[in-house]
Amino acid sequence: GQFNLEFSARGWELPFAYPAKFEYLSMRGQANLTGLEISDVRGEVYGGMVSGKGRLDWQDRWILTGEYSIKSAQAEPFIKLFSSTTYSTGRLSSNGSFRFEADHYKDLFALPQIQGTIAVMNGRIHNMDLVAPLKSQNPQMLSRGGQTEFNLLTGKLLLAKDLTQLSALKLDGGKLRISGEIRVRDAA
Repeated sequence: GQFNLEFSARGWELPFAYPAKFEYLSMRGQANLTGLEISDVRGEVYGGMVSGKGRLDWQDRWILTGEYSIKSAQAEPFIKLFSSTTYSTGRLSSNGSFRFEADHYKDLFALPQIQGTIAVMNGRIHNMDLVAPLKSQNPQMLSRGGQTEFNLLTGKLLLAKDLTQLSALKLDGGKLRISGEIRVRDAA
C-alpha cells in the first residue's frame, strides 16, 4: 500500500550532521514499504527561502537523493555548518542536487554528496585578507585573519566524502576581481 504524508514544523533543527535551523518547513509526499517520495519541500531558513524535492529509499540501504534551491539566505550560518574558521557573510542563493547513502539511518549524512551553484551578494570573507598581500612590500607575507569585502561571489560547489571543492569561483570586490578554485581534502 501507499499513503500520503504531510509534515510541517516551526523552529525545527535538522537532526544528525548538519543542524540547519528552519524558521518553518513543510514537506509533502507519498510513502510505501520501500521508501518515501518527497514531491514538495518549502521553508524559510536563515532569512531566505528553500525549496526542493527528493526521494528516501530504505529497502536495501538508506539512500536520500534530491534537488534543492536556496534564495537570499544569510550565508554565515550556512557556511558555519561546514567551517567555523573561514566563512562568509552576505546573502546566499544556491541550486543543486544531493545524495546521501548508508547502511544505517544514523550514518545517512556522514558522507555528503552535494553539488550545485552558489552566489553570495554583498558580503565579506572572514579570516582571509586577499588585499593585504597585494599591498605588501614583502613577497613572503602570508595573510592570516582579516577580511575581504565583495559585491558578488559565484561558483560551483562540490561536497563529496573527503573533498570540499569550490570551482569556477569569481569574486567581484569593486577594484578587486579574482577567479580561481579551492580544494580542501580531509587528511583523515
